[in-house]
Amino acid sequence: MRRRNIVLRLLVAAVGSVTLTCAAVAADLGRGPIVRTPVAPYVPMYGYSWTGFYSASSIGFGWVEIDGTLVTSPPDQRHNTSAKRLLSASAIGAQFQWADWVIGVEGSYNTLYRNNLTPTTSSESDCLIATLDRTCLSRVRNFWTAGGRLGYAWGTFLLYGTGGYASGKIETQTKITSTDGVIEDSEVRHNGWFGGVGTEYFITRLWFSDLILGLDYKHVEFDKVRHDDPAGVLTRDVKAHVDMIQFRIVSKY
Repeated sequence: MRRRNIVLRLLVAAVGSVTLTCAAVAADLGRGPIVRTPVAPYVPMYGYSWTGFYSASSIGFGWVEIDGTLVTSPPDQRHNTSAKRLLSASAIGAQFQWADWVIGVEGSYNTLYRNNLTPTTSSESDCLIATLDRTCLSRVRNFWTAGGRLGYAWGTFLLYGTGGYASGKIETQTKITSTDGVIEDSEVRHNGWFGGVGTEYFITRLWFSDLILGLDYKHVEFDKVRHDDPAGVLTRDVKAHVDMIQFRIVSKY
């Protein structure tokens, strides 16, 4: 009798458990499937995105200053020149927009036009050489830059700062003024840095790319490097800088 009571109790407990389980399942089925709402991606202001690869062509104007100091005595001997040059640049880059911030990298090759050697004579303060009847000449060859960009976008308008590494060759030369004979000629690569600011504006979609117009300013500083004279008389330490303003046409893909 006792054994039969135990069996009946077990059966009652099992039936109750199954009943509760079925009720819970039915309740879940009655509520239907759970649908999770996806998080909407960030949409830039006015729907324009600056993210992408791009190429750029620039044309503008540059101010070139080259400062040379002779290392031989007497002191304060100078070999300086300055020039104004038309210039152009070709660039490639990539950038990514996060919220309204735009970060990117860019490399460019810069060409100076009508880039003859700029002269100053020994009668001028920029060409102070102990021996008179001398002409000091110099120029910055074509140079390249590579660096980063950080900007802030207001929809189709972008304002950015830029900076990084620069490298180019500088040529310096000394002549006899009266005979135009070359005494010494030296061309040395100078490394350095650049920094600047710029602005760009999206115009329209053109074929397979976005047409963007821009304007920027850059200051390029070349480090001081020694230019050796084989005779040891006109050896000099030379540094240079270029300030340039350029108009840019950008194709973003």
